[in-house]
Amino acid sequence: MWRHDDATIAALAGRVDPNGADRWGHTPLLMAATYGDRALVARLVERGAEVDQGRTHLTPLTLAARRREADIVDLLRGRGARLSIVTAIYLGDRDRVARDLEGDPALAQLRDEEGTPILHHAAMALAPEMVALLLDRGAAIDEAAPDGETALHRVADLRRAPQPAAGAMAAFLLDRGATIDAKNRFDVTPLHDAVRARNLAVVEVLLGRGADANARDKRGSTPLRRAVSATGAGDTAGTSELMAPLTRILLAHGADPDARDRRGVPVHASARAADVKAVLAEHRASASTPASPRSARRSPAPRRSPRSRPKRAPRRRGRRRRSPSRGRRARGDQ
Repeated sequence: MWRHDDATIAALAGRVDPNGADRWGHTPLLMAATYGDRALVARLVERGAEVDQGRTHLTPLTLAARRREADIVDLLRGRGARLSIVTAIYLGDRDRVARDLEGDPALAQLRDEEGTPILHHAAMALAPEMVALLLDRGAAIDEAAPDGETALHRVADLRRAPQPAAGAMAAFLLDRGATIDAKNRFDVTPLHDAVRARNLAVVEVLLGRGADANARDKRGSTPLRRAVSATGAGDTAGTSELMAPLTRILLAHGADPDARDRRGVPVHASARAADVKAVLAEHRASASTPASPRSARRSPAPRRSPRSRPKRAPRRRGRRRRSPSRGRRARGDQ
């Protein structure tokens, strides 16, 4: 489905078990909702697919709401799909979320079927008012998913997100105490994620707040290496024009173009795009340009005035007695 191979989808839609799951628990209906294929959702439901797929939170309805696929949402709700607090977050139903939290404050620590904290969903929905509701009722700002990612990671990793809203969400999380250089189980920081997702607004916020531009993941890769790589995250095709601006802003915040990964390859040697190579070459040339003779000339040390010179002790007259130990050292202790 992710390849949008319509011919194969059409050939299989009438033959697959509409409620069958793969080894990751994904069913045809869940995948159809994830990729926003309304026609396939309708066909699978007609063939007997259970609308909630045995789930409470990460249902087909929630996945469609996350994509803002209003027609799929309407179709599933018309078939009696369950609306949970996570679904309400993606639908932007603040009143429903507030009522659910009022009735059961423990929902602020809820985790979905995959172990993702509810706070992450509010952050990914770019809904600061929902995030505030959850934090004010006990959600932890740095609570991590099973992969070690925090809510800030999830916002940084949003692809094709509306930039002003994504940047504002990142700033809001930081204002509420999110750890800016938090690492997931692969030592990836939010800045790594934002660069790979080509989420420029979030990159600007993170660097402006002091994120480590030279942080390394377990492969030794820095955010700059991800910026110069032509392979971005999934669903970033057609965004290569952002590579040079990302490279430029990282360099401006101290990213090292000579940093080597675990294979010993420096960042600048990984660049392939002409405009990215030009940005790196310009930066490296300016960094290696020697200072002019005038600026390089050392200024003479300030002369001390006679008054500031230390006074010498008066010299004692008469012959100095040599100590026995001094005499032995002078003769080499023979």
